[in-house]
Amino acid sequence: MERANQTLQDRLINEIRLSNINSIEQAEAFPPGFMIRYNRKFAVPPGDKTEAHRPWTKTVDDLYPALERQEERVLSKSLTFSYGGTKYCVQTWGPGTSMRGGKVVVHQLDGTASPRSPG
Repeated sequence: MERANQTLQDRLINEIRLSNINSIEQAEAFPPGFMIRYNRKFAVPPGDKTEAHRPWTKTVDDLYPALERQEERVLSKSLTFSYGGTKYCVQTWGPGTSMRGGKVVVHQLDGTASPRSPG
């Protein structure tokens, strides 16, 4: 998909330039016609027209674990771990020495990370 977006961005800019567009109003009016011409030229009908999407049969609460990225980290002696260039410290109410070397799973959905203990 990223490759298609880059292609469209490059092609759109070049097409705007070739069409001698020199105002914001002209530039804003250009994309709908461009998309029609682009799709006419490059669109390919699907090989199989059968619907491939399936309905979600689980609950909304089950949706987040299905969509999130999970990464496991090991706690250091000082109960810290690194994720995404940031060092995190696990807060404990007591010595917490039994957690050294323990595992933490970082759940990331939509750019926000949330560390949790596995299990």
